[in-house]
Amino acid sequence: MQLYLHHGGQQSGPYSLEQVNQWLAEGVLPPGVHAWHEDAPEWIPLEEIPGIHRQTAPQPASGKSRKLLITISASATVLALAIGAVVAFQKPGQPSGGESQPSDTNPPSAKAALPSPAMPAQHLTYKQDIEPIFKKHRCYECHDSTAGKVRGDLDLIVPFNVAAVVDTNKVNLSRLILRLTDEKEPMPPNGPMLSSPEINTVRQWIQDGAKYK
Repeated sequence: MQLYLHHGGQQSGPYSLEQVNQWLAEGVLPPGVHAWHEDAPEWIPLEEIPGIHRQTAPQPASGKSRKLLITISASATVLALAIGAVVAFQKPGQPSGGESQPSDTNPPSAKAALPSPAMPAQHLTYKQDIEPIFKKHRCYECHDSTAGKVRGDLDLIVPFNVAAVVDTNKVNLSRLILRLTDEKEPMPPNGPMLSSPEINTVRQWIQDGAKYK
């Protein structure tokens, strides 16, 4: 196909389709060009010719875009100069990061902090952990020799008397645990039984050695 071009009152041609597409790709032909070929009834816009591929020319950068590009370019230049200055003043044999290599002669404390010593385990005691539970359930109303009430040979005021009803080797078979968990004869008889967490606290106290202090 041979094309004739018309623009600005001037006509030229004929040109091959490949030549016109090349000019369009190179941005030689401005917008508004009309074309004619032997099968066309009249002059028509060049873009309407079959086989024509006008590539949209890139839009010029806006004012903000130009400022952004200038800023980025300037920042890159400053960064490059800074890196060059660091390299210029770098000591021979020193790594680029500016940090000296760790030496095996450094003391262990400089390489890693030693772990803190573990805190000793806190064992339960009767006075601090068990007595408040027994007072809550009014156990001392029946097991307090100072009040003249000692039932079942259990005196919660006398340490060795308490020790006689616990077994640190067989916690669940301790007389104290068996009485506190006996649902047929609940203890205390006139109030709610100890809760499961409270029973577990008593078990833990026995397992820790049943210390009375």
